[in-house]
Amino acid sequence: MKKNSFLQLAFSALFLLASGFVFAQSGMQTIARVDVPKKQSSNYGMDASSAPNATALLSLNKSFVDATNIQWTTSIEGKNVACFKTSGRTHMAFFTKKGKIESTVSYYSEEQLPKDILYEVKKQYFQKNIHGVIEVNTLGKTAYLITLEDKTSWLTIKVLDGEITQEKLLLKSE
Repeated sequence: MKKNSFLQLAFSALFLLASGFVFAQSGMQTIARVDVPKKQSSNYGMDASSAPNATALLSLNKSFVDATNIQWTTSIEGKNVACFKTSGRTHMAFFTKKGKIESTVSYYSEEQLPKDILYEVKKQYFQKNIHGVIEVNTLGKTAYLITLEDKTSWLTIKVLDGEITQEKLLLKSE
């Protein structure tokens, strides 16, 4: 039971962090905006103390070979965070102090949702349209926070380990 609570807490924390970054970008300082070519090792004109470490650059290039518009930031804890785009997706990758990817948050539309997840959501919520998807990867798990819309409401659901749970319902004003 404690493991499930920890996973829920971790996903919730990442969701709040991601939402806060996207909407306010508060608490983080931008240190560079660069497109990182593969096997590039320069510090992009930044001083060495603020540049992303080499392992983080390699991890990003290996995991996201088609990343563009890369913006490196530093979290309050001093860890590297990369914000970037791939075809049709916007991502944030969080790195350990040693430069390994710790977790990722990705934003995209219905068309890029895995087919099995899309099928389950459409089967259960056939009367609603998918407005957007947030995919959170951490601790070896993937959760999907999906915003659904109809004429009267917005509904956020979470899909984790094949289970769909309702997270938040907002009613539209008339």
